[in-house]
Amino acid sequence: MATFTVARDDIAATMKTAWEAPGVSSTLPLIYGDKEEAEGQIPDDATAWGRLEIKFSTSRQAGHGDGVKRWNRTGFVFMNLYTEPGDGNELKDQLIKIVLDTFEGTSTTNGVLFEEIVIDNKGIDSDMRWTRISVAFEFDEVK
Repeated sequence: MATFTVARDDIAATMKTAWEAPGVSSTLPLIYGDKEEAEGQIPDDATAWGRLEIKFSTSRQAGHGDGVKRWNRTGFVFMNLYTEPGDGNELKDQLIKIVLDTFEGTSTTNGVLFEEIVIDNKGIDSDMRWTRISVAFEFDEVK
């Protein structure tokens, strides 16, 4: 059973491990937080990078008994990929595959279950190609 903090840490560690594994993403910056928080963290010479956001969205009571209440929590992982226009499509596709392989059909050791994934090619943002991958997740917390 997870808590908000445990779930957030599990998700971030899962993506960090995959991003830093030997391969195309291992030398690219991985930034945490929303766009405003990421300002100033992107190296000036970066030709590609990822930005990870974790947002909680719903909470509902899923069970109770013997003084124990189970709450089902949901949220979204947003993995934002930035690559150069032009030949950046090949790198973008490789980075998308890393994210998909990380979250499709998996869960963390603390019970964060990853579900539906949506890939959204947002277009050009600040001279970089922006792709946003949304991953729905859920976990249970017992109180």
